Amino acid sequence: MRISRLTPEGLDQFIKFNQAIDPTRDDFVERFQFQVLENPLLEDKAMPNILVSYDENGQIVGQHLHNPFEYYFKGKQLKGFYGFDFFVTENYRGKGIGSAIARQANIEFNPHFGVGVSDASQRIQLSLGNQIIGYLFTYLWIRNWLSPIKFGMNQLFKQKPDKRSFRCYKSNFPNKISVGDFQFHLVETLEQWDCENWNKDVLEFSRSLNFINWRFLSQENKYFFYLLTGSKAEAYFVVRKIFARGLNLLALVDYRVPEMDEKKFKAILFATQQLAKLGGYDGIFTMSSFH
Repeated sequence: MRISRLTPEGLDQFIKFNQAIDPTRDDFVERFQFQVLENPLLEDKAMPNILVSYDENGQIVGQHLHNPFEYYFKGKQLKGFYGFDFFVTENYRGKGIGSAIARQANIEFNPHFGVGVSDASQRIQLSLGNQIIGYLFTYLWIRNWLSPIKFGMNQLFKQKPDKRSFRCYKSNFPNKISVGDFQFHLVETLEQWDCENWNKDVLEFSRSLNFINWRFLSQENKYFFYLLTGSKAEAYFVVRKIFARGLNLLALVDYRVPEMDEKKFKAILFATQQLAKLGGYDGIFTMSSFH
């Protein structure tokens, strides 16, 4: 067995390996190009932060992808890595390959963070000295009383989503949305954004101008970014359309308000509910480390 960084020579095999992992998705190349190669913090596109495990015949049997990002802690801006798509083929599980990849990742990509890992992956990570530093909570707001019925039918018959249901366009979202004294504008580019650390004792992922423009504003008709109108831009939220368990949902994928500003936070929630009603969504899905 050999573990090494992904190189341009191994890219074709790497792509085929990931397409075989989940044949129901046909957008791996596009996602890889955007999520990994276009990340503004990636230092060398020819050497992305990806570990690949090969068997004795040179075939890929495992992988662990990482993406660089910035975060704040103890008053400092630091660089870390987000680990994802940690996978070992079924025939090679239980042979120590997953542990070997994770051990190498600890060395090369430190510190690294993971969210929503499997039980097997969590056991490996904890055995190597990684720690659980928080939890991610899932929230679902149901708008339509028929939604639970649709959910139940999908669970019963395992309906496959129509790919057309994933399509969404800017014309489906209003340019302005008001909640009380607050008004949010739909923006396509962001020229200025001051990302200040809330609290030096709280680990916070950075929302820099470069990150926002890459992650949410570089893909047309995928994410919809609403910025609070005012003399100082200090709050925003991002939504997108998702299809989950038979439900058409509006996902609140990111948001930011000044620390402990409950009024602006509630304004974002109400604005998202307005968008869900205008778009005829079954409800709203979001996740947060705050309970």
